[in-house]
Amino acid sequence: MYSTAVDPAMQPRTNPKPILTLVDPSPPSLKRRACRLLRRWQVWAVIILFAAGWVIYLVLSQRDNDFVDTGATYELYNNRIDFSLPINATHCGPSQGTRCPDRKCCSAGGLCGLGDYFCSKPRCQDRYGICDNARTSDIPVTTNRSECGIQFGTRCPDSLCCNSNGFCVNEMRGCATFFGCQSKFGKCDNSEAFSRGGYLAGADWPMLNTPPPPKPSWTALVNLSLVAPYGVKPDIRRFSCAAGWPLSNAFVNKPCTNADGCSCWWSCEKQTVAGTVRNCLRDGNEGTDISSCSPQYNNTIGLTFDDGPSEYTAQLLDFLKSKNLTATFFVIGSHVVQYPRILQRAYAEGHTIASHTWSHFPASNMTTEMLIADLLWTELAITKALNIRPRLFRPPFGDIDDRVRTVLTQLDYRAVLWNLSPRDATYDYTDTEADSAQVLVNLEQALDAGKMFPNFILLEHDRANETVQLASPINDILTRRGFQLANAMGPGCTDLTDSQIYGTARSGLL
Repeated sequence: MYSTAVDPAMQPRTNPKPILTLVDPSPPSLKRRACRLLRRWQVWAVIILFAAGWVIYLVLSQRDNDFVDTGATYELYNNRIDFSLPINATHCGPSQGTRCPDRKCCSAGGLCGLGDYFCSKPRCQDRYGICDNARTSDIPVTTNRSECGIQFGTRCPDSLCCNSNGFCVNEMRGCATFFGCQSKFGKCDNSEAFSRGGYLAGADWPMLNTPPPPKPSWTALVNLSLVAPYGVKPDIRRFSCAAGWPLSNAFVNKPCTNADGCSCWWSCEKQTVAGTVRNCLRDGNEGTDISSCSPQYNNTIGLTFDDGPSEYTAQLLDFLKSKNLTATFFVIGSHVVQYPRILQRAYAEGHTIASHTWSHFPASNMTTEMLIADLLWTELAITKALNIRPRLFRPPFGDIDDRVRTVLTQLDYRAVLWNLSPRDATYDYTDTEADSAQVLVNLEQALDAGKMFPNFILLEHDRANETVQLASPINDILTRRGFQLANAMGPGCTDLTDSQIYGTARSGLL
């Protein structure tokens, strides 16, 4: 028989015990409560410390950006400069133990200059020069377009850029941060387009469109004891000869001699030749300046173009080629670095290439050491692009004196000026807003006034679209008047030979 008894192990449990306890029903201990509270305070402490740090940063930033005196001299900020330090025109900082001249900034690398690279924080060293400590909203708008930037304490109107030399401009290079545009004092182009493309390789080029610092090995190429004993002249771009130069008319009726204190400063000192007053030159039997075609070429215009190469030079080359003309191009070293292929085309098409400085800075306003560096950096750029060395030099603004001439002579250069220019409307380096129609009127008037000097060297420019577009109507005026057009530094004008225009590459510059 089978038993009907049930195995107790098989019967269901009425109150089963849980296999795993998920929640501890016992109250937390004091230690556990303290740990939880501590963890909460650690989070809040981090938040509070972060907020406090942010507030401190904002306060300090506001203090650094406060700009109380918006005058031209930045008086409040200049109080941080150690005025007991000696002044050096190019080098500054603790390693040099020198400060920059007034209205110049000292970069982190110990160089004096202007523009964002030199003046912006944190790169700028405020103990050794002025620094950009302003807020744009606090800076007054200039009423003089030749005075803007940190050196003047004013900014340009909204549509213009403040270039590294303190001028309000609307040209592409002046607006490029890469070229020293002062971003707090006008609009700037922060793109990197200017540092790419056809950039000339072969050297560690200095900052573009800014006077480069001296190189002792280059300075040694000039015997400084032979340099004419005249100091640095005022910046002719902001200087009135009539008001500030006592010798401006002292040599109109007598020769300009060093013994009389005349340095033959083309910008301000005048002389009389054949009864006509002109800017002082060392030409003919007393010097090597070139300012006109040779006397046998009456009714001749020698063509020259300054300030290129540029993005517009190719259009000018097309026009000259269509007219079967060649010209002399006085090029800026900084622009050669940017547009080497255009320069190579100009040279290949028979145009003459000559120097116009690295930075388009007035030559007589540079120290001798700075001038040497400026000349040789330009020479190096031309040599790298063309494998030739220029022997002709045109000083920007025509600014030359006997000190500059002695440096040129020792470096195997000859100065070239001009005697025909529709003055005040030739789109010089600080002006791209002249009225094109007025340029042509001025040219007609200059031709009328200069009939007694029919062998002209004409000054034109190829750095801006406006100037390039003027080449055709200027050509029409000259041919209508019956002038013969020639390359200023070639046959039919000055008759210079290739050996007088170019030399072999100078060794040892790098």
